[in-house]
Amino acid sequence: MTFLVPLLGASLLSTSAFAGAETSSYNTMSTQSQGKGFWSGRSAVDQNTETAWMTSANEDDEMPWIQIDGPNSPSKLSQIRLINGYAKTDQTFKDYTKIKKLKVEAFEFNDSMELYSTKQTVEIEIKNTKDPQTITLPKTLEIKSTSGGKYRFWITDVYKTGEENYPENITLTELSIFLQDADVTPKIEEEENMVEGVDPFALLDGSKRSTVKFTTESIIGFDGGDTSLTRVAIFPGTDRRYARPKKVQVSVGGRKAVQDLPEKMGKKPIWIWLPSVTGYPGGSSWDTTYIQVLETYPGTKYPELLISEIQFRGLLPTALDGIEP
Repeated sequence: MTFLVPLLGASLLSTSAFAGAETSSYNTMSTQSQGKGFWSGRSAVDQNTETAWMTSANEDDEMPWIQIDGPNSPSKLSQIRLINGYAKTDQTFKDYTKIKKLKVEAFEFNDSMELYSTKQTVEIEIKNTKDPQTITLPKTLEIKSTSGGKYRFWITDVYKTGEENYPENITLTELSIFLQDADVTPKIEEEENMVEGVDPFALLDGSKRSTVKFTTESIIGFDGGDTSLTRVAIFPGTDRRYARPKKVQVSVGGRKAVQDLPEKMGKKPIWIWLPSVTGYPGGSSWDTTYIQVLETYPGTKYPELLISEIQFRGLLPTALDGIEP
């Protein structure tokens, strides 16, 4: 970790904004291979555990914060997911100071597009681990403005374990916010390598009696229109002669999420969150969402798999009546 030694004196106290995230400060020093802005707020929303937001070492930044852009519409925040510290390796996690407590505050835009606090805040405690953490807020924070707003996370306390080689620098590897969403029905935008003769629109007909044949080469793209899609659930067919989905990949905006499904699925949907593009799932309504089954549980007779229904949830442009994740 000797290449990080020059970082200790670096600082930037002016507010720094990058796509999807804004911070009170960040460490401006980085190696040539890391590139400019390596430790900026965007590194906390890039879904890459080899990068992290690192605060400035300047003592004038007494309560550092990172701010995530919300949608340009009303929203409700009830849950977050984060990876504490610099979680690239066990050693980098030990090297830097980790977050212990956060104060979360909702800001919204007025008619003049000026950002102001809604005075809604909650405090949460973060575990001292490099494993991903999903935290439900003590109460839901709400942005009512039709112009949207932002959610700010103030660092109010840190862990001091005596293991830090660079205690002046606080790090956060990843941060995503989960906004309340609602049932939505997108349209099918693209199809690739579909089984000949199938009707993919049966996936959205609301009936689990109809099924569509897929292979592991089949890819189908969905467009949410004015709705930002947030998560998807896939229901396999019940005919055991056909294969069933085991590993599913969801892609949006050049980012991918892969999730394993159990061989025996109940009636309750297993939601797959879309990859975060701007700090929260569904951060972009103009990107097509692609779904592909990468692996299957074999059927008793046929190699193709059956899917009876695909359900979506998303952020409605003006709705506030979503359901808790």
